[in-house]
Amino acid sequence: MKKVTLVFSLLLLVGNILMAQKQTAEEANAAKIIDMTNGVIEMYNNYTGNLKKVREGLEKSIGNVETLSENRQRAAYGFNCSNFVIRDSDVASYEKAAKAAPTFPEKAKIQETVAFAVANNQELAQRCSALNEYFTKKQYVEDADFSQFQVLFDSLEEMYLQVSGAWRTAVELSSDAGDRSEIFFLKKSPIADFIIPMKEDLARVKKLIDKFYEDEVNNAEIKADIAAIEKAVEKNRSTTGKKVANLEKYSSPGYFTSFYDFMDDFIKNSTTLNDLLNPEIPAGSNHEDKINNNFYFISSNYKSLIGAYNEM
Repeated sequence: MKKVTLVFSLLLLVGNILMAQKQTAEEANAAKIIDMTNGVIEMYNNYTGNLKKVREGLEKSIGNVETLSENRQRAAYGFNCSNFVIRDSDVASYEKAAKAAPTFPEKAKIQETVAFAVANNQELAQRCSALNEYFTKKQYVEDADFSQFQVLFDSLEEMYLQVSGAWRTAVELSSDAGDRSEIFFLKKSPIADFIIPMKEDLARVKKLIDKFYEDEVNNAEIKADIAAIEKAVEKNRSTTGKKVANLEKYSSPGYFTSFYDFMDDFIKNSTTLNDLLNPEIPAGSNHEDKINNNFYFISSNYKSLIGAYNEM
């Protein structure tokens, strides 16, 4: 099973309604924070494939050693360590936004962790290539006890954990700061009574997805979180007491309905995934495939939720 953390950019959706209005200084600063934090998330989204390459390389190398331990004549497979690129345009856009953004609680840590991840990109690529060449150049032939392999593996894994950890910290802090600034705008929206609960539901989904990607999955905690999401969804999808006329004027009831239809799908798929990951529930046929499929489903659900949310 391959679990690679997925993060999707959640852009400020109230621009069409509010950004055209004259802004106060406080609103202008909130918009600049959103620009910076979205820049971080966008940069990560475009980079995450590199981390996936490393994760898969580490997993494949373990399989190679298991195979070679049984028979040195069997084939060892290489993996992809090429094109570890952080787009110059992404970096330039982020740095421009960071320079324009005012000081906020998470800013210094975001800048520190992004700088570390960017600075160590090529080191990560080089260590990945070194481990890959151990197999493609058959260096294992002269490595009787796999001691050389272990050094290369530990070196790559160490850098992978550091770089992926830096990105994870930067994205989490950016999400927190961006969400806080976005709520500042959402309160002024004529569809605030619809969009703010949707924003809160989306945040609950993201936090739940993160728990699925933890090394030790807490099935009981996730089950409770799913129940809490289900309860919130039941309340927030209701239009009772909300300004439906404003929704029809400034957005579309269809986007609102679609959002909560996708919520239903997410609840169903996350419940299934939690059961599949629960060691107390007997595994059925094609268990690993079902797990991987449901990781894909909840990630797809999250993207669909973001799409419906951004259309509002």
